[in-house]
Amino acid sequence: MINVSSSVALTATLFDKRIISLGKTYNNCFKDTQGLENIIEVLSKPVRNKNSFLFWFLTKYVFFEKQLNDKSFMYQYLCDSIEKFKNEGVTFAYFTQMNGIEEACDSIAGYIENVFITERRRQEDERLAQEAERLAREKEIEEARLREEERKRRIDKKRERCNRFGIYYEAKHIIIGLFGLKIKFRNYLEE
Repeated sequence: MINVSSSVALTATLFDKRIISLGKTYNNCFKDTQGLENIIEVLSKPVRNKNSFLFWFLTKYVFFEKQLNDKSFMYQYLCDSIEKFKNEGVTFAYFTQMNGIEEACDSIAGYIENVFITERRRQEDERLAQEAERLAREKEIEEARLREEERKRRIDKKRERCNRFGIYYEAKHIIIGLFGLKIKFRNYLEE
C-alpha cells in the first residue's frame, strides 16, 4: 500500500499489507520502506509482523467512540496527560493504557461491520433509485403510448365523421342534382 499521509496505511496494517511511505508522517513508525527506490526488494520479502505496534496503538493511543462520548473519561485523560507532559515530556511512557485488547477488537469489528452495513445500504439505495427511475421511464412510456392511442382514436373519429359527412355531402349533391334535373325536365316538358 503506497501512502503519503492518510490513515489508510493504518487500516492496511490491520490487514497485514506492506506500507510504502512517500511522506514523513506518523505512519513512518510502521512503514516497510520510505520511497519507491527499493520497492521490488520490499515486495519480495515476507510481510513484517506489526502486531506489537498494533497492540500498542490500539490499547494506548486510539480513542474509540465510547471514550470520545464519555465526558468524564476525556476530562480525566486530558488532566492526566497535561500533568505527565509537565513532569516527563512526551515519551512512550507518556501513553497509558486506555483500552483492553478485547475492547479494541470489539470496536474495530463494530467499525468494520458498520462500514459494510453502510456500503450495503448505499448499494441498496442505489438499486432502489435505479428501479424507481426505470419505473418512472416505463410509466412515462406507457402514458405516451396511451396519449398516442387517444390521439389516433380522435383522428379516426374525425375521419369517420368526415367520411359520413362526405357521403352525406355527396348524397346531398346527388339529390340536389337530381332534384335540379327533375325541375329542368319539368320545365322542359312544360315548354
